[in-house]
Amino acid sequence: MSDYVYNIISYGAIGVISMIFGGICINLVLDKEQREKYNCFKTYIMFFIIGIIIHMITQFLNLDQLYCDKKCQMRLANIN
Repeated sequence: MSDYVYNIISYGAIGVISMIFGGICINLVLDKEQREKYNCFKTYIMFFIIGIIIHMITQFLNLDQLYCDKKCQMRLANIN
């Protein structure tokens, strides 16, 4: 599978995950009247797009790789 297809799949997966977490937060935090106001299709699309944008920014800045490198260095330091 090419990197382009892999990136599109990962962006979509992160978007869906952020959409699910956003929906859960709406249902847990807001009371019933506000929940009915914000529990619409536009809100879920917004969560989806925000998830994709955040994932693109972290990929562009290599924050995910930086985090993984630090974790690996800490584990290697603990082994020695």
